[in-house]
Amino acid sequence: DYALIFGNFGLPRLELVGAGIATSIINWLMFLVLLAIAVFAKPFRRYGILGRFWRPDWFQFRQIFRIGLPIAAMSMLEAGFFFSSIFIVGQFGAHAIAATMIALQMPHITFMVPMGLGQAATVRVGQAVGRRDVRGAYRSGWVALSIALAFMSVMTAIVLAIPQTFASIYLDSSHPDSSAVLALAASYLIYAAFFQAADGIQAVAAGALRGLSDTTWPMVIAAFSYWGIGLTSGLALAFWGGFEAAGLWMGFVLGLSSAAFLLTRRCRRATRALSPPRELPTAEKPFYIRQVQLDICRTAMIALPGMGRNLHLPQQGVHFLGGQPTSGTNAAMACHGRTHVFEPFLQGKPGT
Repeated sequence: DYALIFGNFGLPRLELVGAGIATSIINWLMFLVLLAIAVFAKPFRRYGILGRFWRPDWFQFRQIFRIGLPIAAMSMLEAGFFFSSIFIVGQFGAHAIAATMIALQMPHITFMVPMGLGQAATVRVGQAVGRRDVRGAYRSGWVALSIALAFMSVMTAIVLAIPQTFASIYLDSSHPDSSAVLALAASYLIYAAFFQAADGIQAVAAGALRGLSDTTWPMVIAAFSYWGIGLTSGLALAFWGGFEAAGLWMGFVLGLSSAAFLLTRRCRRATRALSPPRELPTAEKPFYIRQVQLDICRTAMIALPGMGRNLHLPQQGVHFLGGQPTSGTNAAMACHGRTHVFEPFLQGKPGT
């Protein structure tokens, strides 16, 4: 941005166009670097994510879209809530929209921490659910929520203490309109300080619910909270309540608070609804097989951890080629070009 906007380091001065070009370059670089890590770095390369990518797996596509489309819709609803409000603020003059853009910078910066915590909660809760660790899933979600609440509470206190200091960072004091914009931005930062905690909580709660593969109801909650409560109340307060742009900021507070409450409530109910696994006797402890990627007409060797039981593999296209595996032996399996995740089996029936 610095080089292409202002023409530094021998590059042309492109201003806003330069900002767009720089953003595109950075996004492409991030994609390529992350792709290289996923393909070549340990331990990810053993999954072979680009193996036979021209052969669609329609079942996996359905699963991805079933979980992913509501997540995308939820992100669009939240972004649309803020963008629509910014356009409406423009009805109240240049000072109001300038102050709004300045005041929104602080919550956008602090939001990066709970957003990261929400992604961590997705991974941790999902892993706990995968290994059927009910306590671990519950603990992972609520620890992330607690950290987000503590961090955003500290940020709220800091912004409330020195709002004008933050607003002045983005203003040129020599400009004749700076004092009017500064006063408005400082007043809007008070509202931003109050919705920061709610914003952080709703982000982490949504992340924890994604770890539970619960994405449809969070999308409904987002639509109701952001548009049904937040934007509707903001418009009412701005135009009919006489608060103008400040009314839309009140709508931010109400909408994000509603989302935080409802998503946290659903997260609490969803984690409590998880059923604990049945405890097996020691003699019936299941054995586990790692996920493997097998090519067409190739045979993979899967080591079995010292179990002398019959191995049952009901997945289509997978054939057990050995007899009864015993301690220290390998089981040979052939797979016709597919990736299979094998669940533990006991005496021909799924184990827990």
